[in-house]
Formats: sequence, structure tokens, C-alpha cells
Amino acid sequence: MKSKVSKSLLTLSNHQYRIIDDLGIDAWYLKPLRREFIDPQFQASQNEIAEIVASLTVENISPKADETIAINTPPASKKPPKLDALGSDAITKTAGVENNSVSRFSLQRIAIFKKNFEPVRLNPNLDLSPPQNSLVHFPYNDKKVNPTLSSIEESVKALNDNDVGVEMTQVLSGTGNHSPKWLFIMPPPTLPHLKNQQILNDDETILLKEVLSSVGKTWDDIYITPLVKQVVYKQKDPNSILLEKHLPVLAAEIAYLKADHIFLMGRLPSQVLLSTKSPLSGLINNDFKLQLEGKKYPLSVLPSLHYFLSLPVDKSILWQRIKLLS
Repeated sequence: MKSKVSKSLLTLSNHQYRIIDDLGIDAWYLKPLRREFIDPQFQASQNEIAEIVASLTVENISPKADETIAINTPPASKKPPKLDALGSDAITKTAGVENNSVSRFSLQRIAIFKKNFEPVRLNPNLDLSPPQNSLVHFPYNDKKVNPTLSSIEESVKALNDNDVGVEMTQVLSGTGNHSPKWLFIMPPPTLPHLKNQQILNDDETILLKEVLSSVGKTWDDIYITPLVKQVVYKQKDPNSILLEKHLPVLAAEIAYLKADHIFLMGRLPSQVLLSTKSPLSGLINNDFKLQLEGKKYPLSVLPSLHYFLSLPVDKSILWQRIKLLS
């Protein structure tokens, strides 16, 4: 459902508000959450949204060389129309304007309001449909890591030498039971996660423990590992070079742990391992099997724990989905 964006949330031009409405972006995506502490990952996503919004512009119009638009002058007894009716940028005062006309310099802005508005589409050729088959293959990579504990530990340690596409070279490896019932694959760590050497912060840990307890599972039943074990540069999506270094380690972890079920937590792990650009809404209610080295692992998709902490009303999604598999 489309939500009108309140102009008190962000400082945008009339064009940008109109574009946001036509894109159907809900206001809550743009409104910063009222929390005492906002971690860098959330702040980075807010900054990225702001950059996208700031880049939204209206298509340029090339006027004819001698084309002008006449503007009727209101009677002296009436107040002139407010510029806000057209948009604060609609009319630009230009020196030398005569005969109640506006020169070519401001024609482009006026013409915007004279043509029917066409919604802007971000990359209209992008395929957002979920995978057609429930069986998906682990992304191919010619680099292999033996699925043994010693090989995995050596490979994780070797990642400390990688300085491409990351904020810091330090790594954060997986943790938990080496014969788990469930394997949770998390988004890349943030700087606070790395500083504390914890894949989950305290709030995320408490939430996951509560959900596990409600379905008869304990912390000893799971293993948690990040998709990428380094902090991605500016906390954006990892590039192909970074994924080529980290995915072989993750593949070895999956093959070594042999978990009964895999949970992909958040957009990035889901889109990378399922090789799709589909949003989480198209993936959450589907059941998949991940094929790796001849074995098929049951797999489910869920939003990240950070999402559930930001929107507590949606915690039921996490609980109901996990309860079905307990």
C-alpha cells in the first residue's frame, strides 16, 4: 500500500516528493527510527536512501532556440500566485525579462509542470522475481576449501590478508556447535560487531535465544556464521572480488557442519546464495534446497535480526517461521 510521505521527515524538493510517492516508497523507510542508539549499519542504510533520494531528478527538456512561455500577469488588485503552487523551483527570476515572458533559461523548469508526470523506475530491466526452482545451487567458484575444521580455520585466518573492498582486514569467524541442527548465515559484520568480536550484539543475541527457547531449542543447537567475515567497505554490498574470497570458506563451513536446516538472515545472504535480486517479500514464504557437493540442504529465508529489533511488531514472522520447522 502506498503511503504519502510526510514533508516533515526529509528536506526534499516538490519533484522529489512526487517521485517518492509514485515509486510507492512507504514513509517508514525514510523516517529515522527513534532509538537511543542507532548502529552504523542502520545509519549507513539511511545515508544510502538519502543519496538515492537526492539523485532523483526530472528528465531534461530541450526547448527550441526561440521558444518562450508567456505568463499572465495578475490584476494589480489581486495578490500574485504563490510559487509553492508550482514548486519553489518552478520560476527563476532572470534579468532582462520583458513582455511578461520567461526566457529559455527557465523554460525547462516550467515545462516540467506542463507535461504529464511519468513515474521514474529504478533500473526497469531488473528481474525481481524469485528463483523459479526450489532447488538452487551454491554459487560456483573455482576456489575450493576442504570441508575440514583445520582447513576452514586456515582459510579464515588467511582472509586477514585481504584489504580489497573492506573497512578493516580483521575477520570475524563463525561460532557455535560443530554438529548443529540449524545453521544461521548472517549479513556481514559491522564495525561494532568486529570490535566486540561478536557476530550478534547483545540485543540480537537475546532475541534469538528467546525465539529458540520458545520452540524447544537452545544455543547449543545452532551455529552462526557471517556471509562475509569482514566489514564491507562503507557497509555496502560486497563486490564480486570480495565474494570470490569469502564464498569458498562459507561453502566449506556448510559442508563441514552438515546442519539439518539453513536459515539465510537478511537480504544480502538471501540474494547472494539464491542468485536472485528478488526482495525478501518474494522469498520468505518459499522453501528452498541448497545443493552443495552432491548434498541438498533445506533452506529458509528470514529478515535480519536487526530488522526485527527495529520493528518489534514483526517479530511474529520470525517466531512463526521457525516454529514450523521445529
